[in-house]
Amino acid sequence: MNSIFILGATSDIGRELSYIYAGKGYSLILSARDKSDLTALKQDVKVRFDVDAETVSLDLQDFENIDDVISSFKGQICGFVLMAGYLGDQQLAQSSKDEAYKIMAVNYTGSCAALESAAKNLESVPKSFIIGVSSVAGLRGRQSNYMYGSAKAGLISYLSGLRNRLQKSDTTVLTVLPGFVDTKMTAHLELPALLTASPAKVAADIVKGQTRGKSVVYSIFVWRYIMWIIRCIPEFVFKRLSL
Repeated sequence: MNSIFILGATSDIGRELSYIYAGKGYSLILSARDKSDLTALKQDVKVRFDVDAETVSLDLQDFENIDDVISSFKGQICGFVLMAGYLGDQQLAQSSKDEAYKIMAVNYTGSCAALESAAKNLESVPKSFIIGVSSVAGLRGRQSNYMYGSAKAGLISYLSGLRNRLQKSDTTVLTVLPGFVDTKMTAHLELPALLTASPAKVAADIVKGQTRGKSVVYSIFVWRYIMWIIRCIPEFVFKRLSL
């Protein structure tokens, strides 16, 4: 029972996490929607770190099959990482039910279903852990991405409740709140360099937070203060801002 299930393993941060945990000697269960993308990562991990890895296809929009896939690894995993996410297009989501549904399904309903399944399978496992990657976008709704932000807000609340539920067990629950990250998902955006982390930096912060038993981790740390200021802005002022 020395495997870590990484959902969203082919994302930029997921890939870096795979390298870190493989370097620590863990075997891996690499999961993403497109299994063909996982094959190269599996081979890369094997060559670099000589650890075993399995691959499994899992689509967070396929709500009915999420528990079956994750539960099939019961007794094998000691940790679960939810890395999957979908930024989507806010403007499109305002007019397209399909886009709005995908944003909500990937970032909230499917994510919560996956985390609930992980909790069911890990809560009796000694020194196990669950990691959920949300976003600072979930700390206050903004006109530029409120579909995505609201789903991430729900995920933050879910993780808080799950941590509360599991606090008497030997399973820790970590909420990760990255700010801007230089990934494929944000490649079309102009991001401020000083507030933008690399995937490797976020992955390192995640593992450090997990090994120290933290409840919440920000990356970059200054985002904790930025979001505190944003949340303190009175609503009558905030609603007039273009954010």
